[in-house]
Amino acid sequence: MLLGWVFAIGLEGWADRHSDQGAGADELAREANVALLLLAAEVVAGPAVIAVVVVCGLLRRTASVYLVIALDLGVLAVVSAEAEPPRRVGSTDGRNTIAITSSSLRDPATPWSEHLVGCRAKTSMLTQRWVAAAVVGATLVGTTITWTARSGEATAKIAAPRPAREQTVTLLTGDRIIVHGDSRRLEVDRAPGREKASFLTRWERGALHVVPTDAAALLGSGRLDPRLFDVTRLLRAGDNPPLVVAGDARRVRPEGRAALWRDLAAGRLSTVRLDEPAPVAAMPDAETYELTIRYLHRNGRPATDYTSFAHALDGSGTETLYDSSGTVTVQLPRGRYQLGTFIPHAADDPFAGTMLVQPVVELTGPRTVVMDARLGKPVSVSVPEPDAVPGDAVIGYSTNVAGEAVGGGLIAGSTERQYTAQVGAPADGFTALVAAGWRQAAEGDSAYAYHLAYYQHGRMWTGLDRHPTHRELATVRTRQAQTAAGTTGLVGAYYELPGVPWGMRWAQPGAAGPLPRVATEYYNTDAGVHWEVFVSEQLTGEDYPTTLQWHHAAPVAYRPGRVYQEDWNKGVFAPVFPPREHPTLWVTRSADLIMATPSWYGDAAGRDGYGPEDATYSMRLYQDGELVGESDRHFGDFPVPAEPRRYRLEIAATRGQPQTLSTEIATAWTFGSAHVGGDTPVALPLSAVRFTPVLDDRNAAPGGRAYPVPVVVSPQPGSAAGALTELSVDVSYDDGATWRRVEVRRTGTGGTAWLRHPAGPGYVSLRATATDSEGNSVTQTVVRAYRLRAA
Repeated sequence: MLLGWVFAIGLEGWADRHSDQGAGADELAREANVALLLLAAEVVAGPAVIAVVVVCGLLRRTASVYLVIALDLGVLAVVSAEAEPPRRVGSTDGRNTIAITSSSLRDPATPWSEHLVGCRAKTSMLTQRWVAAAVVGATLVGTTITWTARSGEATAKIAAPRPAREQTVTLLTGDRIIVHGDSRRLEVDRAPGREKASFLTRWERGALHVVPTDAAALLGSGRLDPRLFDVTRLLRAGDNPPLVVAGDARRVRPEGRAALWRDLAAGRLSTVRLDEPAPVAAMPDAETYELTIRYLHRNGRPATDYTSFAHALDGSGTETLYDSSGTVTVQLPRGRYQLGTFIPHAADDPFAGTMLVQPVVELTGPRTVVMDARLGKPVSVSVPEPDAVPGDAVIGYSTNVAGEAVGGGLIAGSTERQYTAQVGAPADGFTALVAAGWRQAAEGDSAYAYHLAYYQHGRMWTGLDRHPTHRELATVRTRQAQTAAGTTGLVGAYYELPGVPWGMRWAQPGAAGPLPRVATEYYNTDAGVHWEVFVSEQLTGEDYPTTLQWHHAAPVAYRPGRVYQEDWNKGVFAPVFPPREHPTLWVTRSADLIMATPSWYGDAAGRDGYGPEDATYSMRLYQDGELVGESDRHFGDFPVPAEPRRYRLEIAATRGQPQTLSTEIATAWTFGSAHVGGDTPVALPLSAVRFTPVLDDRNAAPGGRAYPVPVVVSPQPGSAAGALTELSVDVSYDDGATWRRVEVRRTGTGGTAWLRHPAGPGYVSLRATATDSEGNSVTQTVVRAYRLRAA
């Protein structure tokens, strides 16, 4: 049956491809004969090969038989499919050669449909079927593909290459780079003994490199492969890349890399590189010129230890520049370049120094640039609390190139002993940044924190002197509730300037301590800086803490001198529709692909939220009552027909101990959808139900009384969801075993459900169903929505 179905789709695809191309009768006959021969070969050879292998005892496991079947089908599909010719993409290799080509890097904001086997609007559903079939036979690993035949049609569940909610890359030095959410929010966790380590970052149209400043000499001498600090590459490849260490191939687990680094730095090892071929440099057909750069230490002598990058602004490519003499000469294509350089104060102290940036170098002929550390002025920033301990500081720069960011910067333990300077003339589209944070304590509990970020347009900071008072800062009282016993809360913040694209955003740690608690955060407001606050609930682990819940708010511009009150980690926790940061959020359609990326554990305020990594997820999409795709991950992508259809999307998640709230959540949406033109995903007409009861700091409500539970029905932002027309609410006090309908006093956007809490301790489960004026509906179920404390 399966072989016949594959062949039927092949014939359907062959007919579709040739029905409007004017193929001659002879050509069609030849292709039909080829197709019949392929079928005959598959019918005869497939079962024969399987039978022989099984009889011989070579394959004793059912999975192995399936493997042979998949190989047969894959070969047939690959032979039959029409392959799209590969694109040639330039790359960089040698330290003194740069390739300027169209970027092959995907920005995290790119619509996910563009990542799916050529799944743009111009790509037919037929091509998607054949490419997916080829993937079965060619890869047999990675993405799970589920096929369903119905009336001659096929649908595929394709796991898109979507970033995880939190990923970690361990550098060769043992330092960890923690990537949150959309891969543009990052934290740095230094290895033991490297508490003062600083890092140089560079980014180009979504790709990130993080290079410890004490690795500059090793990189410059060729003893260390620069690809080992390509965070984007490491995220794609996994955190255990194959290495060649002093000529021996091996893999080094994350926990063993710090020791390897110490041996390399001490000279006990000669070289470390990736165990894969270096890309071949591709020079474009364009006129080139010599760019000579002289590097001078603060003592006026040629610098021998430094890290320097040249970013191409008219194309794609970044060159790492180094020569132990202190002078580098490179041959580069005509165009504009951005130069960034860090020169440490001393070889035995590579973590503090001078950051020099020339926003634009116009290379229209031979050119010489001097990067003189003596131009640098000190960065002096402090906060009103004299006992506050400085935390990470970022000195960064970015150029807006057609809406994308090209730049880099320095991540240091603090602003102390750091210098900065502008080199050359100012430039449009260039922005400089100095950001720093302070806490009550360097590690562990902290009742307060300060967050400062200063931006400047057109030129790099040449020194900075800022000492704000409390009156010049915004004060935010953060009240964080608890969901599980023995947990700790952590506040952090990302900074941004609206309208200024920035490659990566580094987190400033805030106040922390046992939950429940109240902490104070202070934020500066200069130049209209926005702050995106996040709060997590964690359990202490042997090596690293385990995150039970994580929420973050939309960026906000605080006002100086104002005092704000913010409640965090308050239930009920369930899917919500926060403001859309990217077009792909939250449930959208692009061409004929429905993409679901829910915010699974949003809080009562409607903030984006996620649960533990070990939670169990499921998604199912039904079309006119029939299942068309499913996923067991926290996202799903479902090819659908172009014609208008009615759909039902069901999502569910479960989580266990130590979490005792929202242990089971389930949401079902019904809606209509048809083909979407263009490349921008369109939000589907869905709504979310939020329960917002008044709960204490342990997410509990009093028992033994009537209790109002406000209900808010919120349409997905940017969607065509209609006005609310119907709303009902049910309650359960036995974890969903039995349900009872309750009174709802309606409002325009929801209502208030009136419950009668039992007297003893326990849990309240809630279920609501809402319908809008366009006929779309949502049913939201939350088991153990909140606690009951004894009357």
